[in-house]
Amino acid sequence: SKVRLGEFVDSHGKKNVSKRVSVEVDDIFLHNRRDIAVIKLQKPVNLTSFVRPVCLPNSENYNFREMYFHTVPVSPLTPQDCSTLFHRKTAEFSVKEEFCAWDERGDSCYGDLGGPLIGLYDGRYQVIGLSSYARSRKPIKDDGLPGIYTRVGAHRDWIDKIISKT
Repeated sequence: SKVRLGEFVDSHGKKNVSKRVSVEVDDIFLHNRRDIAVIKLQKPVNLTSFVRPVCLPNSENYNFREMYFHTVPVSPLTPQDCSTLFHRKTAEFSVKEEFCAWDERGDSCYGDLGGPLIGLYDGRYQVIGLSSYARSRKPIKDDGLPGIYTRVGAHRDWIDKIISKT
């Protein structure tokens, strides 16, 4: 497996691969309960204007004014509203480890699971969530429901433990 870095969609909506770098994967560390993983690369990556690190939040508490899924601005829901919406559909929702957000269309596109939700804080971007899904015993129609995101900050201890071992 490889990780592709530096690939982007330009202002005309065309995929630009001219700055793309592919790096072999050395190891993958999957969380045992949530949609989150840490990927260790086989070699260090040179930073460029197209390949940059992104910050991780220091806690699970988010109060961001600007949030984006890909390039689409999204708005968070209160934990109470999100919990109510998904419990009505008999779906599980963990206020501690998940949160909800949506844009005017409702939710992210199918196939975007694991995609980053970015928050802007003090002029720096942070990966605050990873696109997840509603866990339910029976299929639910999620049209018009907000997206569920795994709280990256709620998993900082787990992430830091893995990073310190590698």
